[in-house]
Amino acid sequence: MTGGSATYGTDAVGGVVNVILKDEYNGADITNYYGISQRGDFEVYHGSFVGGFAHGLGKWGKIKVIGAMDYYSQSPIKFVDRPFNRLDESHYSRKYPDHPNIVPYAGTFSDAAQNIYQVNPGSREPITTANFTVNGPNFFDFNPMWQQIVPRETRIGGYAKITWEPTDYLKFTTRS
Repeated sequence: MTGGSATYGTDAVGGVVNVILKDEYNGADITNYYGISQRGDFEVYHGSFVGGFAHGLGKWGKIKVIGAMDYYSQSPIKFVDRPFNRLDESHYSRKYPDHPNIVPYAGTFSDAAQNIYQVNPGSREPITTANFTVNGPNFFDFNPMWQQIVPRETRIGGYAKITWEPTDYLKFTTRS
């Protein structure tokens, strides 16, 4: 089955499947969904609309109009809202030590003499020796309270298609 490679490229040597979507739509569909997790976060709303019509124009042929809108929104799941991410294992047992919720500030370097250099918080270019602390205390720039396991997301999409068919063998289409 190499006949599809001329049309679909050389990757199509294994065969080609054509999917023909609805070209004509009469009526409308509205779909709405709302959900929330059992913990009271991760709210999801998804709404969509699809509608269209086909109308004969007598000797002028036929016109078809299809339109669709889609809206999706979800709230985040924060790092601290899930117990497996809390890093305070001592609440299970005193034998389990807590893990620190902080990591060293970005920009920690060491040299062959084991000196530790850290970029001072708020440093901006040009970086000079004055922007480093040598063998000093660690600076921390990490707070899991603000991290998200699942981020906030909003998507909006739409589609419109108008087709005029003056004859059975001639078709004019515009899409957006």
